[in-house]
Amino acid sequence: MSDDFMRDADASIARVEQQIAAAQEQARRGQQFQRDVADVRATASSPRRELRVTVDASGRLLDADLSDAAMELSPQTLSRLLVDTARAAQRQAGEQAVRIAAELFGEQAGATERLRAEIADALPQGGGTNVRWS
Repeated sequence: MSDDFMRDADASIARVEQQIAAAQEQARRGQQFQRDVADVRATASSPRRELRVTVDASGRLLDADLSDAAMELSPQTLSRLLVDTARAAQRQAGEQAVRIAAELFGEQAGATERLRAEIADALPQGGGTNVRWS
């Protein structure tokens, strides 16, 4: 075998080894992202502190604390306040998840951009609620 063939083979092996190492690092970052996001919690309080809610990274409501003042609100007002406060907590949790992705994958990485877009779609910035009363 010629020296050129051996050099080409060695270079090919080195490229494959680099690709494997890059894939392993990407997998490690993906696992770290999953662990870090599983720990995300965000808590938001209503403007006058009538209630406080805590959500996880997916926006799932984990806790809701209502003060005595909350019990004095009308059902419609309390519902609106609960939804708005939960949205604020969900937005915070989403922002935390995006920060984690940016730290692990880079601010402009595809995974970070997709997560940012998903959160923007799921949590519109406008006010108001979808609560309806019969």
